[in-house]
Amino acid sequence: MGNIKILKFNSGQVKGILRLWERVSMEGACDLDRDKFRKTVSESESFDFRGARVALAGKRIVGFGLGVASKEKKEKSGYLSILFAAPEHQGKGIGSKLLDSIEKSLKREGVEKLCIGYVGNPLSFALGVDLASSAYTFFLNRGFRNYSSKPGIHMRRELKNFRLDRNIRRFIRENEDRGIKFGL
Repeated sequence: MGNIKILKFNSGQVKGILRLWERVSMEGACDLDRDKFRKTVSESESFDFRGARVALAGKRIVGFGLGVASKEKKEKSGYLSILFAAPEHQGKGIGSKLLDSIEKSLKREGVEKLCIGYVGNPLSFALGVDLASSAYTFFLNRGFRNYSSKPGIHMRRELKNFRLDRNIRRFIRENEDRGIKFGL
């Protein structure tokens, strides 16, 4: 993955994110259009720059993620609204790095659990995670679990005390030393 940097979103990056969004959409990763993305990200009063992250390869945007804390402070929930990477960069750890950065930001805001799916999400792009997608496996590997009667539609994970099992961490570390990547 080399020189990939994860940075906080700034409004000057919208054009590059939209170009990447169109490429990812063309690959069939989602069925949303440019107008909905622009309206949700740059025009919504719910959008919060603090939970938005961009992955850069040099000066080129190769990934984007957006997490938002619930406005209901007693709830202590956050929502992952969107997470995507350029097709040629998928499976190389960009999604994990974006998600890690978003989770750290949300933890600082007092979020204790991170949810994926529509219910309660003020900036939802999709109903949830498609069971047939690589994203579903990605989120399962990251510790997210289903919490609705429809598997994959709504997932969540505790942020406060979550850690991958020690044996899983050791297995990943040993194999990454051998050049095997897991996308975690």
